[in-house]
Amino acid sequence: MGKHITVRLDDNLAEKMAERAGGEGLTVSGLIRKAVLNYLLIDPVLMNKSRRLAVGLGVTSIEVVANLATGRLAQMEAEREVWGPSGELMEEFYTLDGETPDGQTLFDMLKSMHLHKEKLRKQDIDERF
Repeated sequence: MGKHITVRLDDNLAEKMAERAGGEGLTVSGLIRKAVLNYLLIDPVLMNKSRRLAVGLGVTSIEVVANLATGRLAQMEAEREVWGPSGELMEEFYTLDGETPDGQTLFDMLKSMHLHKEKLRKQDIDERF
């Protein structure tokens, strides 16, 4: 059995948690465990970058992560509607030698890939005009 930890919450938050837990078929304790585990699964590099954006935007870092994820999911759905299903693996899930890269390595890989795409796009636009 794990360690017992007591958390004090204001009534409004406790109510929201109870509603969400019930909707997901969990106890409040189960919801708290799930929330903590999910938070710990978020890569620290991503959290640090999202914190910087959050300060500039006046929102929380979790809202930054959620909105970016929502944007990416919407982009994928739009691409699927235009091009049809693709057998390609999502670029966010690339591996290096069969291993999932750490957050900084994945960030650097994706940034490099996007930088290359944007340079090609800019070159195309410059050539047209």
